[in-house]
Amino acid sequence: MPFSANATIFAKETELFLLEKNFSLLDTAIFLLQKKIFVVQNQLSVIQKMKRQIITLALILAPIAMFGQKFGHVNSQLIVPSMPEWTQAQTEMQNLEKQLTDDLKRLEDEFTKKSEEYNSQAESLPQNIKERREKELQDLYQRMQQYYQESQQQLMQADQEKKAAINEKVTAAIKAIGSEGNFVYIFDLSSGIPFINETISIDVTDQVKAKLGIK
Repeated sequence: MPFSANATIFAKETELFLLEKNFSLLDTAIFLLQKKIFVVQNQLSVIQKMKRQIITLALILAPIAMFGQKFGHVNSQLIVPSMPEWTQAQTEMQNLEKQLTDDLKRLEDEFTKKSEEYNSQAESLPQNIKERREKELQDLYQRMQQYYQESQQQLMQADQEKKAAINEKVTAAIKAIGSEGNFVYIFDLSSGIPFINETISIDVTDQVKAKLGIK
């Protein structure tokens, strides 16, 4: 294949990689948007369910209150950002993202350097060496694509795992408060409950914070 044709091919492949990277970023954004839509839909479903529960509870809370039953509510959205685990998770995610971005940048720089070297020498290279260089560039290009996809998956998985661990700790603290205080229910306002009557429901947000050792 003529030198000019090789140079054009690798230039186009580099442009294609950058375009695919942008499309991958767009795909990730669409995925996250779809995930948020799914969460909102779930929350709407929870709201409808909670409305039915609230109507039922409204009919029974007054007589139950006469027998000393306790109901509570909490807002986990006011708790999680104050947790040191949350701050640590954000820092770790930023560090991981930087590490993956830096690694990808090194691959891109290596590909650019080798591509430029090949293009400047291709005309004088023996055919066997030329084919070997082309194969090396193709392999490096594929490595960049694979690494980018894997890094995005790694980031999403790490984010999900860290949030799950934090939510589990908050849930455990809420359960502990409920058990210690002999509560019948503790509702989480962040789950989409539209109304809580605070004259018969106790806000235990501060108690949960204290249980977690935060202010």
